Amino acid sequence: MKKFNPNWIGGVLLICAFAFSVFRYRSMMDQIGDYDPTEGAERVVRVLHWQLEPGYREGLQDAIDEYNQLPHVQEAGVKVIQLAIPERVYSQFLNVHLISGTAPDICVKGMSELVGDSSSTARFFDPISEHVEVPNPYNRGEYLQDDLSEPLSTFLSERAWSETFSDGMTSGWDEANQDFYAVPISSWGSVRVFYNQTLVEEIKEYMRESWKADPPPAWKTTALDELDLIESADSVEEWLSGPEPPRSLGLFLMFCEATLAYAQENQLENLVPISASNYSSGQFVPAYRFPFTYGIASRLNVDHNQGISPQEIFGGWQAGLWEYDNPGFQAFFEIAQLFPRFFPAGFLGLDREQAHRRFVLGNAVFLATGAWDANSIFLGAADKSNPEDVFEVGIMPYPMPVPGERWFEAYHGKPSGTGSRLGVPMAINKTSQNKEWAVDFLQFVTSHRVNERFNRIAGWIPGIVGTEPQERMKPFQPNPTGLPRGIHMHMRGGGQLTTLLRGQFLLYFSDEISFEEFKVAVKDILQNPRYGADRVWYDQSISSRDRARQYDRSFDIRLLEEEAFGDSSMGRAVNLFDGSLRSRDGKSIRLDHQQLLPDTPFPEF
Repeated sequence: MKKFNPNWIGGVLLICAFAFSVFRYRSMMDQIGDYDPTEGAERVVRVLHWQLEPGYREGLQDAIDEYNQLPHVQEAGVKVIQLAIPERVYSQFLNVHLISGTAPDICVKGMSELVGDSSSTARFFDPISEHVEVPNPYNRGEYLQDDLSEPLSTFLSERAWSETFSDGMTSGWDEANQDFYAVPISSWGSVRVFYNQTLVEEIKEYMRESWKADPPPAWKTTALDELDLIESADSVEEWLSGPEPPRSLGLFLMFCEATLAYAQENQLENLVPISASNYSSGQFVPAYRFPFTYGIASRLNVDHNQGISPQEIFGGWQAGLWEYDNPGFQAFFEIAQLFPRFFPAGFLGLDREQAHRRFVLGNAVFLATGAWDANSIFLGAADKSNPEDVFEVGIMPYPMPVPGERWFEAYHGKPSGTGSRLGVPMAINKTSQNKEWAVDFLQFVTSHRVNERFNRIAGWIPGIVGTEPQERMKPFQPNPTGLPRGIHMHMRGGGQLTTLLRGQFLLYFSDEISFEEFKVAVKDILQNPRYGADRVWYDQSISSRDRARQYDRSFDIRLLEEEAFGDSSMGRAVNLFDGSLRSRDGKSIRLDHQQLLPDTPFPEF
């Protein structure tokens, strides 16, 4: 008798997994398959998205259910359904179905690199400018709430659909194609710092008890003497006397030091000051780049537009307009290197869900993330089998330095929330057989009444003028005061350059190299003739030239439409012509180079 071969177990599991994947694929294909009138099925409008956060699907389904019950929708035999695909596979799923022509009628446009440029957007999605330039029919009459003010009701019912969005629907606008291609249905809101109110109270009590101990506790000595976070101990004592969380940077970092000591003394091995991961650390540390480098960036705006381009940043470095020894950069890098000591060990190997789980389990005091995660965090903190583990979640902005704290002299101010774009941009598949109904549903879900209710159920922020979010979501609404957010030092260039710069920053961030070693490494990268600063200039000139030609092609199409079909939308043609002139067939980049580096020839490859 032959012995049992354990390898057969792996084979059987593999066959079962394959069979299950075939079943799941077939089930999904049955949902997204094309409408076939011969089967007597309803005309189905499918909505594809990746928002799996608690509440979002429920809120969207509530809007879908109401829409499906509208008399004119039922008479037409139309039914809307939603397809929620996990974020990790959304890109591949959408790419495959766009190429094969089987994509759902409405798709959230982000995530997929296939539609990352304007030519691909125009290839796969339908332009909708003819619809957004007229009023939304669901912002009229019986569809509006009775308690709206007369000026708001008049505005919503008479103004163009695009004007009823808080960002003017700019998040759906494609500049190169000079057309609208997507309809945003929610607001991302602003990133904020969540905190565990119970832990804040406990640790503040611990700090009060040990504050005047002799000898002083190690956390106090580290914060005041070694790190020199706060000049006067009086301000600390005043803060300790109240219930407030640490809202200034100096107090925040001191509190984090005390949290480490509190966890050690109470043998709380899992407790950390800040719950971070490879995702949430990217929310926390970069928040301090703008406040300390704005003064540098504002000197680099050669073309005087609303942002700092890659060639202006790296060309400014070549011209000697900035260097890493600048006080603003030094402050940012010092802060960036301090934060990891308050993150969990191995945080770069943790994902977003693990960071959230640590926080809602009460094993971290702080977590930085956006409004899109708020609902799941509120639910997680309140939904506990043991009532003693339930805690209140507080919300506060990123703590910034105040007078009397380290780094205040290098601090320029926080960025403004104005210009924040809306999120979840839904685009209409060009091969859809239900385009008119897709537009109709998007008008319905972005009407004032429905958008407000849908986002309140979802725990997100609505994106229509005059709408109000849930009370607990109001702290996430963008704050309009502050400095122009487009003027910032975002070190992006070509793919290899960006990767190398990020790699050096992570090495410094992880305390594997010193600041001096970091500067030497970055200098070598930027001086490299193949992928350094010169390459950024050349690549940007090529991109500018390609954009100009795309503008020209789109302009010719607009002129043809005007002549052949009497299309009166010549405003977009004028904008296309203006874009082509501004690009100057790529020569605008060369002019920028001449302004920054007048004695240096333009790099050619």
